Amino acid sequence: MKLLDGLRRRLTRGATVAALRAGGALGVGPARSVGLALGRAAHLVPWLRQRLTDNLNAAGMDASDSTVKAYFRRLGVWAGHSIGVHKAGFAGSLADMQVELDPETLPHLEDAVKRGRGVVVATPHLFCYEFGACLIHRRYPVTAIVRESKDAAWGAIKHRWYHEQLGINTVFRPRRGSMVGDLGAVLGVLRRGGLLGITPDVLTSRASGVPVVMFGRTVSLYPGMILLAMRTGAPIVTASGRWFTDPRAPGRERARVVFSEPLELSKRGDRDTAVRDGLQRWCSTFEADLRRAPQDWLFWLDKAWTKVLQQPATHPLAHSPAITHPQSNGRAA
Repeated sequence: MKLLDGLRRRLTRGATVAALRAGGALGVGPARSVGLALGRAAHLVPWLRQRLTDNLNAAGMDASDSTVKAYFRRLGVWAGHSIGVHKAGFAGSLADMQVELDPETLPHLEDAVKRGRGVVVATPHLFCYEFGACLIHRRYPVTAIVRESKDAAWGAIKHRWYHEQLGINTVFRPRRGSMVGDLGAVLGVLRRGGLLGITPDVLTSRASGVPVVMFGRTVSLYPGMILLAMRTGAPIVTASGRWFTDPRAPGRERARVVFSEPLELSKRGDRDTAVRDGLQRWCSTFEADLRRAPQDWLFWLDKAWTKVLQQPATHPLAHSPAITHPQSNGRAA
């Protein structure tokens, strides 16, 4: 099994490198077309469609054909713009025209910044989440926590992606780092009043994580953002993506980054209970939000999440209502 997993990772990374090189030899427009073609090709692979459908059903999400098609369409848009960004940077690739900050909820982020204790920006892996971070960075400097790669070539690609092409400040988290070491590396960002970007929806081991319930299963997530917020008093603001039909270009969809109200956590009471409750609160809110548009989450095909969803649910599932698709008035659904 480990041999097959290693082969799968090498093939995936090899295909990614090949796509980036192919995009580098093309213009920005053709590079985006390559990404869209990859999304369409992925939709034609039966086992990918089946895995996506099975995982959506297992999570109690809408698993209709329209949701499946929308997921692969998002995948193609994200891949195309990623190839373009790797070639020409965020602005040069025109990816900054694909994403915008929501003017109605942006005051939530501004309010959190004004409190002067730094801000933990929780960003789940929704399609084009990196580009949203770039737009935030143009207003307030963002430092992102990035996991260090054990593959040197892959690590170089990640460094170029974040530093040179996206322009975001980064703190690389060692693969074998401790919780104490990870927190020490980023405390300074918050204490200087900066914004720290964290992706909380990455699964981890029981030894290093905190148990929470998502999609009816008990999983372990890294509690770093909760510990940081409690330690520094920094509020947590969740930045999520909403897709809508661009009224200026009928048939084309764009993403809007919306911000939650700032969440502050108290240091009082039992620390372990407070950490677990705070992380569960975030997870429950994220899951409820995701049910409105499940096609927007990149991780439905993630191997680790797939393994979780293949297990029987041990907690009640909250099934999705009918999905309301984005309207042409430019407002998110």
